[in-house]
Amino acid sequence: MNRIIFLIGLMTFLTTCKPVDNVERVQKCIFAGYSGFYMVDTVKWIHDSTRFDIREYLEFNVDSTVKIAKRWYNTNTKYFQIGHEDSIRLISIFNKLLLEVRKDSNYNIQEELEMYDGLHYTITLVTTSKKRLDINYDPQHLPKELKDCHDTIEDIIKSTKVETGNGFKFSKDLKKNALKLYQIFPPPPAPENLSVKVKITKPSTIKPDPKKLN
Repeated sequence: MNRIIFLIGLMTFLTTCKPVDNVERVQKCIFAGYSGFYMVDTVKWIHDSTRFDIREYLEFNVDSTVKIAKRWYNTNTKYFQIGHEDSIRLISIFNKLLLEVRKDSNYNIQEELEMYDGLHYTITLVTTSKKRLDINYDPQHLPKELKDCHDTIEDIIKSTKVETGNGFKFSKDLKKNALKLYQIFPPPPAPENLSVKVKITKPSTIKPDPKKLN
């Protein structure tokens, strides 16, 4: 009798116990399209190396609502929310990108003769093991997996119509990436014949004030 009870208990344990899933997945993703470093185009002309002039923004967390913000030239930023189906699309495309990209990557235009007048983009992936990947790019020359991801995000951002009146602060991860990019692609020097002074703020080594983050 005891043997039968033991066998029944063992079978129940084996059927209910699930194997541990060690596959790394995307926990968080920050996407931003920006025209360059933040610039105050007044008589002072200030390039701020710790901020992007963000025109498109998407923030994905597996346990919360997807946040979207977009701003057209010379207009106020507007905030949006997306539906469940688009959230599922994002989960799939981010995890597929994670399988292909294993380290920080830059796909920015390097050729001096190649002209580009559009937005620049950055994607930050944070995985379940807290690994962080920064991908910076211009959209002309992308590998397939990154192009698919970019096109999906752009489609969702541009087609989103449900506006929310609640604004939000952009992730502080963007500040970290801006500091990195400043070292690679600093703002151009001011023209010699410019009648006003141009100030370029260099990355600070001082611990940033959270209240001042975008």
